[in-house]
Amino acid sequence: MIESTANPKVLYAWRLLHRKWRKRENRCVIEGFHLLDEALRAGVSIDYVLATPEALCSAPETMRRIELRSVPVYRCNEKVLQRISDVQSPQGVVAVCQIPARCLPPAIKFCVLFLEDIQDPGNVGTTIRTAHAVGADGVFVTASTADPFGPKCLRASMGSVFYIPLFVVENLNVFCKKLPQPIPVYAAHMAGKSVFDVRLKTPFALALGNEGAGLSEGLLRHAHEQVSVPMPGGAESLNVSVSCAVILYEALRQFRQTALL
Repeated sequence: MIESTANPKVLYAWRLLHRKWRKRENRCVIEGFHLLDEALRAGVSIDYVLATPEALCSAPETMRRIELRSVPVYRCNEKVLQRISDVQSPQGVVAVCQIPARCLPPAIKFCVLFLEDIQDPGNVGTTIRTAHAVGADGVFVTASTADPFGPKCLRASMGSVFYIPLFVVENLNVFCKKLPQPIPVYAAHMAGKSVFDVRLKTPFALALGNEGAGLSEGLLRHAHEQVSVPMPGGAESLNVSVSCAVILYEALRQFRQTALL
């Protein structure tokens, strides 16, 4: 039973709450049995698990799968988990796992997302979850965007980060030239054309920008067209993750009409 927050396993997990350590170690901390289950289903490599005895007893099926993969499990008390958790009420289990290595798809069949300087981890996680839901080919985020493998992003994504290819890039304008094939880039912008009037029946990239400042001028210039979500009710704006969902599902509807998916 681990009872000290100075234990090396505990300290290592605590360090991974910070982005620089996640980048250095190529690992992250996941909390709760839902994320742990998703990581297992996705085949993510798990280094070890820290859990209270009560939590271990509450999820026998998950623990059986952990045992089958020979993942070390260390029992600890609630004080130890509070040290690692970033929420007020820890869920009783955390795991240290490797950040999955991804490769660019050989061809973009539907769409990819470009996330530029989005700061809210909840927005980033929800957007990734939506991309996974519609079958997007990948998500590309700038280094200034909230870390997809930070605790809040992980929770908001509900584990989708383990399934969809994710890439961190320095410059989206430059990266556009490295995609498997040339595709149009649609920039989400309030002054853009209604997405319901835009033809989205071929593979494309959707660019989403900072919650306050929007997309950079460089990316707006690179875009094939600017698109928006109409708001006939007169609301000032929509959350970036909501706009993303509307646009992607409209694109999915159009693709299905042409039997491309």
